Amino acid sequence: MTIWLEPLPVQIPHELAAAIDGHPILLQTLVQRGLTDPQVACAFLDANLYQPTPPEELPGVEAIVYRLQRALRMEEIIAVWGDFDVDGQTATALLVSALRRLGGRVIYHIPVRESEGHGVNLPYLESLARRGARLFLTCDTGISAYAAAQAAREWGIDFLITDHHELPAELPPATAIASPKLLPPDHPLNGLCGVGVAYKVVEALYRALGCEEALTQFLDLVALGTIADVAPLRGDTRYLAQLGIEQLRQHTRLGLRLLLENAEMSAADLTEEQISFGLAPRLNAVGRLADANPMVEFLTTPDQGLAQRLAFEIEGFNEMRKRLTEEVFQAALSQLEQDRSLLEHPVLVLYHPQWHPGVVGIVASRLVEHFGKPAILLCGEKEKGARGSARSVEGVNITQAIAVHAAMLSSFGGHPMAAGLTFAPAADLPERIARFRQAIGYTVQKMFGGRSPEAQLQLSAYLPLEQADWSLAEQLERLAPFGAGNPAPIFAAQNLTLIGYSEIGRQNEHLLLDVEDEQGNGYRLIWWQGSSWPLPKGKFDLAYRLRGRTYNGERRLQFEWVDFRPRMQPSVELTATEEIALLDYRGESFPLERLRALGNEGELLIWAEAGERTAVQGKDRTELAPHPHLVVWTIPPSAGELRRALRLVRPKRISFFAVDPQMDDLHRLMERISGLLKFISVRHHGQTTWTWLAAATCQRVGAVRLAVQVLAERGGLEILAADDQGFTFQLKPGRPGSTAAALLVELQRHLEESRAFRHHYRTCSLEGLRILLSGEANRLKTD
Repeated sequence: MTIWLEPLPVQIPHELAAAIDGHPILLQTLVQRGLTDPQVACAFLDANLYQPTPPEELPGVEAIVYRLQRALRMEEIIAVWGDFDVDGQTATALLVSALRRLGGRVIYHIPVRESEGHGVNLPYLESLARRGARLFLTCDTGISAYAAAQAAREWGIDFLITDHHELPAELPPATAIASPKLLPPDHPLNGLCGVGVAYKVVEALYRALGCEEALTQFLDLVALGTIADVAPLRGDTRYLAQLGIEQLRQHTRLGLRLLLENAEMSAADLTEEQISFGLAPRLNAVGRLADANPMVEFLTTPDQGLAQRLAFEIEGFNEMRKRLTEEVFQAALSQLEQDRSLLEHPVLVLYHPQWHPGVVGIVASRLVEHFGKPAILLCGEKEKGARGSARSVEGVNITQAIAVHAAMLSSFGGHPMAAGLTFAPAADLPERIARFRQAIGYTVQKMFGGRSPEAQLQLSAYLPLEQADWSLAEQLERLAPFGAGNPAPIFAAQNLTLIGYSEIGRQNEHLLLDVEDEQGNGYRLIWWQGSSWPLPKGKFDLAYRLRGRTYNGERRLQFEWVDFRPRMQPSVELTATEEIALLDYRGESFPLERLRALGNEGELLIWAEAGERTAVQGKDRTELAPHPHLVVWTIPPSAGELRRALRLVRPKRISFFAVDPQMDDLHRLMERISGLLKFISVRHHGQTTWTWLAAATCQRVGAVRLAVQVLAERGGLEILAADDQGFTFQLKPGRPGSTAAALLVELQRHLEESRAFRHHYRTCSLEGLRILLSGEANRLKTD
């Protein structure tokens, strides 16, 4: 179970508030992240104010630049050796294109995962030497390539390493090594990934040659590799990602433009989230399942035909990746279900000989996300040995933990949050893996002070969904790009009810969820990869992220589901519903006659709204009071409104009718609200409450608020003041706004939700109504 950490109490310095014109929650988030100095905070929000670190501060850069300049002058063949993940692909593409632009003679190689594995292998290195290479240059790999560096020395070929992975106990005998891990942890270059290190080398080289202005063209590759590798977005790493994302938006290279089209994404609106879930997985799929060498050409070619052919192949590998990932993920869950003791270990270590090695890292990440502890997934037959991937949580350097047990492995390598490892062939391989599970679990437990890692969720603030508006979302986007070291703020909303959900995605892997707050306002959230996890029952608190999205020029709010926790339910309401007599008259052909007959039996409180209120002399939601016999005449717009009526009236008897107020049609609703506003303008001087307007239309408050906003955006009225209770307005012609279309889309969604609820109310059993009243109708699936 995930532990929710309460928002950190902060005091916003006066100087910070004066320097940054921002929403209080934006300022609060900056302070929570230690950004209290106005100058530092402003540079964090605006890359133009950041002072980048000179590349020469990265150890080894000057020596590498000196050797590259000599190679360029002497026209030596430079062999670039990369890695098959996106960080390695982009680093290779950056170095190859940057050196060729300077007239360099460059060849390159990315090892094929299936046959070569990670790192620099001697057979292919030797083949590069036979092709005439006189200088080896690694990127995103090489820091553990002791044998390769030694062999290159013996062949008389200089060996340059640019890498960001954890340093081994003994560094390779290379000509020069550029690694951010040689810097102090708080240095602004310490968090660079492979492509970031490659860029700083190229930056120093281009500066030395006087062509610094050409560096901009490589920033998109830096952003792509940085986001894909989940590098900590602090210091220069964040700065380069900010510039690179802007470059991606404005000057998208051919290959990436085609990938965006396949992912149905717009370059102009690109975010780090879309890179993580749209672009990066496609490129990673090739490296995981096939040969990533063509990706260098894909990222650098101006040839439309070649780029289209490679983009088509990438889509095929991506579909294969998704299928294999889901298969392995379900198999991993099945293992945990069959042997619950595996969950008791501080590290999830799972093994199956038939799992595909190309996707075990992805599945490990998903397990970490759900269980909140490090995960290691291994595959491979006994006679070939096992290999796998590790993923970690904040506070556990998984590579260091694995290093403690190096004697149990044939090889390993990685960085704090991810690692790769292999076991030698052995007849007792499963037993060796079991011993490793115990050993690394003990080590990780020691790292956590003698306790097992627990999933923790740091809340930024408690923020009701109704207060999460576009203005706040726009302010929060100033904190982007989000990722490791700079997570998106997580807010908590309380006392929600799940109304319905639907599966989306090509493999139905995501969920769209409709929730309702205590005021009856409805909201839709997206839960990425949520289809495999349990949903809440009864009232719950929600942890969510708020993002402001722009699609084809239209602004939209996006609520992203993160986690939930059930709330303790007051027993009085559940007990009461069991004692209430429920009478079902929803199918009556002549409901008015039945209502009169009930009235002859005793006094009634008739709950009726919209046009039906006057017809039956009923009361709307603003007029309900305790009464022994409640008649539900018009179908309410939501389960929340129905339960609220129950709490207000506390009846001993409920008679259910099913008169449709006919207010779920957009045109009819807008006409009704326009007429009501004219009446209010004359009789009440343009002042009303949201609840009164909702009752007069038998709609939820959220729907009528949207309808009023639409009218205002169309130029028919001016809202003079508004708060959570109501608003003041005047009817006057005005200039139409730009967001009417987006508001209409959102309003139509609200009406569809109300329509779906009314249909369920009309057609469910009497027991279904009892469940609705008790608040347990939250597993209703809507398609």
